[in-house]
Amino acid sequence: MIDDPKIVETESQMAAVIHLTMPRAKILGRIPPAIEELVKVIQEQGQTVAGPMFTHSLTCSTEQFDLQVGFLVDVPVSQSGRVKPGELLATRVARTVYHGGYEGLAGARSEFGRRMQKEWVRELAQEGLEAGLGFWNSYVAGPEAGDDPSGRGTELSMRLVDGT
Repeated sequence: MIDDPKIVETESQMAAVIHLTMPRAKILGRIPPAIEELVKVIQEQGQTVAGPMFTHSLTCSTEQFDLQVGFLVDVPVSQSGRVKPGELLATRVARTVYHGGYEGLAGARSEFGRRMQKEWVRELAQEGLEAGLGFWNSYVAGPEAGDDPSGRGTELSMRLVDGT
């Protein structure tokens, strides 16, 4: 389901984002309109999408999502409606890739979290690291990759912070 996690240093990347707070049950109805709005605003400003769509979870609870939906861009966007300039910060993350359709993504996130707690917690502590707030998914190969969900790929990234 997921690849073996790796520790990766990310670079700062500019993005166009929409911030959403919603009950978990509403996510499938709120994300697609946000994607359409982002693409429309990016194009209206004479830009093109420079990387995969992502969701960046700011906080997570069993009842609600508090997240940003975004696309990477080469030039900062101007605020327009709900679309604002944003960025994915340069940081150290634990990263894995989930292979499969959207319906298995929640299970992949849970598996990733369990593996980090079970297999990586000691290794991270030895390096003075621990899991921090901030989790994002980058949809590197979505439905455009074909009808077979096994050809789809979603990078799951968990921010790591100084644990000392």
